[in-house]
Amino acid sequence: MLNSMKKRCRTQQIVAEDQQWRAILQNALEDLVGTPSTKSLARPSVRLLSINRAGNRIALELRFESRRHYCCAEPGCHLPTHDHGWWKSLRKHLANYSDRNPPPMILKIRGAVEAGARLQCNASLGIPALSPAYTFVQAPIRERRTPRVNKLKNRRS
Repeated sequence: MLNSMKKRCRTQQIVAEDQQWRAILQNALEDLVGTPSTKSLARPSVRLLSINRAGNRIALELRFESRRHYCCAEPGCHLPTHDHGWWKSLRKHLANYSDRNPPPMILKIRGAVEAGARLQCNASLGIPALSPAYTFVQAPIRERRTPRVNKLKNRRS
Protein backbone atom coordinates (compact mmCIF):
# COMPACT_ATOMS: atom_id res chain seq x y z
CA MET A 1 0.00 0.00 0.00
CA LEU A 2 2.83 2.39 0.87
CA ASN A 3 4.49 1.72 -2.49
CA SER A 4 1.30 2.49 -4.40
CA MET A 5 0.91 5.77 -2.47
CA LYS A 6 4.52 6.72 -3.27
CA LYS A 7 3.96 5.82 -6.91
CA ARG A 8 0.78 7.93 -7.05
CA CYS A 9 2.55 10.91 -5.43
CA ARG A 10 5.44 10.62 -7.89
CA THR A 11 3.01 10.44 -10.81
CA GLN A 12 1.20 13.55 -9.55
CA GLN A 13 4.54 15.36 -9.21
CA ILE A 14 5.53 14.42 -12.79
CA VAL A 15 2.15 15.60 -14.11
CA ALA A 16 2.53 18.93 -12.26
CA GLU A 17 6.07 19.39 -13.62
CA ASP A 18 4.88 18.57 -17.14
CA GLN A 19 2.03 21.08 -16.86
CA GLN A 20 4.46 23.74 -15.63
CA TRP A 21 6.88 22.97 -18.51
CA ARG A 22 3.99 23.12 -20.96
CA ALA A 23 2.95 26.56 -19.63
CA ILE A 24 6.54 27.87 -19.82
CA LEU A 25 6.92 26.59 -23.38
CA GLN A 26 3.55 28.06 -24.43
CA ASN A 27 4.57 31.45 -23.03
CA ALA A 28 7.95 31.31 -24.79
CA LEU A 29 6.35 30.49 -28.14
CA GLU A 30 3.82 33.32 -27.76
CA ASP A 31 6.64 35.75 -27.00
CA LEU A 32 8.69 34.61 -29.99
CA VAL A 33 6.01 34.96 -32.68
CA GLY A 34 7.34 37.65 -34.98
CA THR A 35 5.97 41.17 -34.71
CA PRO A 36 4.52 42.53 -37.96
CA SER A 37 6.28 45.48 -39.57
CA THR A 38 3.12 47.62 -39.46
CA LYS A 39 0.56 48.00 -36.69
CA SER A 40 -2.34 47.27 -39.04
CA LEU A 41 -1.15 43.65 -39.40
CA ALA A 42 -1.91 40.96 -36.83
CA ARG A 43 0.24 38.22 -35.35
CA PRO A 44 -1.13 34.69 -35.69
CA SER A 45 -2.02 32.93 -32.46
CA VAL A 46 0.22 30.07 -31.45
CA ARG A 47 -0.96 27.12 -29.40
CA LEU A 48 1.05 24.22 -28.05
CA LEU A 49 -0.69 21.03 -29.19
CA SER A 50 1.56 18.33 -27.80
CA ILE A 51 4.96 17.68 -26.32
CA ASN A 52 6.80 14.45 -25.63
CA ARG A 53 8.07 13.33 -22.22
CA ALA A 54 11.63 14.58 -22.83
CA GLY A 55 10.26 18.01 -23.75
CA ASN A 56 12.00 18.22 -27.11
CA ARG A 57 9.38 17.06 -29.67
CA ILE A 58 6.80 19.79 -29.94
CA ALA A 59 3.69 20.13 -32.08
CA LEU A 60 2.12 23.58 -32.28
CA GLU A 61 -0.55 25.40 -34.21
CA LEU A 62 -0.30 28.77 -35.93
CA ARG A 63 -3.83 30.12 -36.46
CA PHE A 64 -4.69 32.91 -38.88
CA GLU A 65 -8.14 34.15 -37.91
CA SER A 66 -10.96 35.32 -40.12
CA ARG A 67 -11.32 39.10 -40.65
CA ARG A 68 -7.77 39.82 -39.43
CA HIS A 69 -4.98 41.13 -41.66
CA TYR A 70 -1.63 39.31 -41.91
CA CYS A 71 1.43 39.82 -44.07
CA CYS A 72 1.30 36.14 -45.07
CA ALA A 73 0.67 32.66 -43.71
CA GLU A 74 4.27 31.50 -44.13
CA PRO A 75 5.38 29.77 -40.89
CA GLY A 76 9.02 30.88 -41.32
CA CYS A 77 7.91 34.52 -41.36
CA HIS A 78 6.13 34.28 -38.00
CA LEU A 79 8.36 31.69 -36.32
CA PRO A 80 11.77 32.10 -37.99
CA THR A 81 13.04 28.65 -37.03
CA HIS A 82 15.56 28.81 -39.92
CA ASP A 83 17.47 31.36 -37.82
CA HIS A 84 19.93 30.22 -35.14
CA GLY A 85 19.08 33.38 -33.18
CA TRP A 86 15.43 32.32 -32.84
CA TRP A 87 16.45 29.01 -31.24
CA LYS A 88 18.89 30.85 -28.99
CA SER A 89 16.09 33.20 -27.87
CA LEU A 90 13.81 30.23 -27.20
CA ARG A 91 16.47 28.54 -25.06
CA LYS A 92 17.14 31.80 -23.19
CA HIS A 93 13.42 32.28 -22.47
CA LEU A 94 13.12 28.70 -21.22
CA ALA A 95 16.20 29.10 -19.00
CA ASN A 96 14.72 32.25 -17.43
CA TYR A 97 11.68 30.32 -16.18
CA SER A 98 12.86 26.72 -15.79
CA ASP A 99 15.92 24.69 -14.89
CA ARG A 100 14.89 22.10 -17.47
CA ASN A 101 17.24 21.80 -20.46
CA PRO A 102 15.76 19.50 -23.12
CA PRO A 103 17.86 17.90 -25.84
CA PRO A 104 17.81 19.53 -29.30
CA MET A 105 14.22 20.30 -30.19
CA ILE A 106 12.14 19.21 -33.15
CA LEU A 107 9.02 21.19 -34.07
CA LYS A 108 5.96 20.32 -36.07
CA ILE A 109 3.96 23.37 -37.11
CA ARG A 110 0.34 22.91 -38.08
CA GLY A 111 -1.08 25.96 -39.78
CA ALA A 112 -4.76 26.80 -39.87
CA VAL A 113 -5.89 29.66 -42.08
CA GLU A 114 -9.54 30.48 -41.48
CA ALA A 115 -11.79 31.51 -44.36
CA GLY A 116 -11.78 35.29 -44.51
CA ALA A 117 -8.25 35.83 -43.17
CA ARG A 118 -6.71 38.64 -45.19
CA LEU A 119 -3.22 37.87 -46.50
CA GLN A 120 -1.33 40.88 -47.81
CA CYS A 121 0.99 38.66 -49.88
CA ASN A 122 -1.99 37.42 -51.93
CA ALA A 123 -2.84 40.96 -53.02
CA SER A 124 0.77 41.56 -54.09
CA LEU A 125 0.49 38.43 -56.29
CA GLY A 126 -2.69 39.73 -57.93
CA ILE A 127 -5.04 37.30 -56.19
CA PRO A 128 -7.72 38.22 -53.65
CA ALA A 129 -6.38 39.07 -50.20
CA LEU A 130 -9.38 37.31 -48.65
CA SER A 131 -8.19 33.76 -48.11
CA PRO A 132 -10.17 30.54 -48.34
CA ALA A 133 -9.82 28.13 -45.40
CA TYR A 134 -6.87 25.76 -45.60
CA THR A 135 -4.38 23.94 -43.40
CA PHE A 136 -0.73 23.05 -43.77
CA VAL A 137 1.95 21.14 -41.90
CA GLN A 138 5.63 21.98 -41.77
CA ALA A 139 7.78 19.29 -40.18
CA PRO A 140 10.24 18.22 -39.00
CA ILE A 141 11.93 21.46 -38.08
CA ARG A 142 15.16 20.69 -36.23
CA GLU A 143 16.82 23.03 -33.79
CA ARG A 144 19.99 24.67 -35.01
CA ARG A 145 22.62 24.77 -32.27
CA THR A 146 25.15 26.68 -34.33
CA PRO A 147 24.68 29.35 -36.98
CA ARG A 148 25.09 28.31 -40.58
CA VAL A 149 28.22 29.61 -42.25
CA ASN A 150 28.02 30.89 -45.77
CA LYS A 151 31.01 29.15 -47.35
CA LEU A 152 30.93 31.37 -50.44
CA LYS A 153 31.48 34.49 -48.32
CA ASN A 154 34.52 32.98 -46.65
CA ARG A 155 36.33 32.09 -49.87
CA ARG A 156 39.08 34.37 -51.05
CA SER A 157 38.56 36.05 -54.40
